[in-house]
Amino acid sequence: MSNEHQNLGQREQQILASVVHHFVQTTVPVGSKLLLEKGVLGGLSAATIRNSMNQLEEQGYLNHPYTSSGRIPTDQGYRAFVDVLMQPLHKTEQQMIAHQLAEIPDTQEEWLSESVKLLAKLSNLIAVALSPNLSNGILQKIDAVMLSSQKVLFVLNIQNGLVKTIVVAAQTHLPEASLQLLMQVLNERLSGLSLAEIRQSIHLRLQDLHLSQEIIQLVLGQSSQIFAELPEKNRVQQAGVTRLLHQPEFQDTQTLQRLFEYLENEELIVHLMENQALSANKKGNTAISIGAEITEIPFAGISLLSTEYHIGNSVGSIGLIGPTRMEYAKAIALLTQISKHLNEKLNA
Repeated sequence: MSNEHQNLGQREQQILASVVHHFVQTTVPVGSKLLLEKGVLGGLSAATIRNSMNQLEEQGYLNHPYTSSGRIPTDQGYRAFVDVLMQPLHKTEQQMIAHQLAEIPDTQEEWLSESVKLLAKLSNLIAVALSPNLSNGILQKIDAVMLSSQKVLFVLNIQNGLVKTIVVAAQTHLPEASLQLLMQVLNERLSGLSLAEIRQSIHLRLQDLHLSQEIIQLVLGQSSQIFAELPEKNRVQQAGVTRLLHQPEFQDTQTLQRLFEYLENEELIVHLMENQALSANKKGNTAISIGAEITEIPFAGISLLSTEYHIGNSVGSIGLIGPTRMEYAKAIALLTQISKHLNEKLNA
């Protein structure tokens, strides 16, 4: 057992797991009488169950809503459940999820967007995906197209089918012949390097060139943009936001509006997802933040689960956002299967 939850005895573990399971399924606070009637606690008396629930409340695992005699799990209670009490999804259900993933179209352009939509549909939660971080992506080829005498479209082809385009404007006329010669040199000297390596070393790699200075200065002066990451607003895909409307935790209009405002902030979502991969507690390959553990969003009652997928050397992430009262085992199984599916498809 995790050191954090060593104070949980066997009886308290059993009762906490039963409370979490029932509350997740029904949204109704759980009392000792209900647990006794369910008959899942091995013949424990009502008094014993009540005493254990009181102890769990004192230890911070359960809370006592003001208007109810029953208990509900706290963030700490959900964390203990996920860390030490949760059982993995049955193999039959996992196989069913894998079968449902066959709905994703077999075209690379749609894999991520369709995966997000299917993930939201199967989980009944908000699904979020970040396209891969490009800094570790390996440049295969760079092309340039003259859009006008002072404007150039650069096209970067990155390992495993990733493409980045960017339009760069110059202050003076650009000779097209020199531009194409420079592309030949760039492909000779930069192909096989990561974008991060190129940003760090391009000035050294081009210092001996004797081509049009306008062209060279344009590429060197704009290299941090040409070989940069995608803008954060272009990295986020979401689906299932309206599914929160059906969750009892979000029936208050002001509460829902505040959460929507956070979800519309794509820079915040990128930071949230990338920080999640580095700092959140993990169950297998799934990073899990529960309630107040999500410090980037000062919003009670939500959880974020995420996992990574890879395209060559580039890493993206896909996750689920919903109420702390969620089916964690199912969410973890969905993310595990969809990450595996993406890794196989995107690296074939």
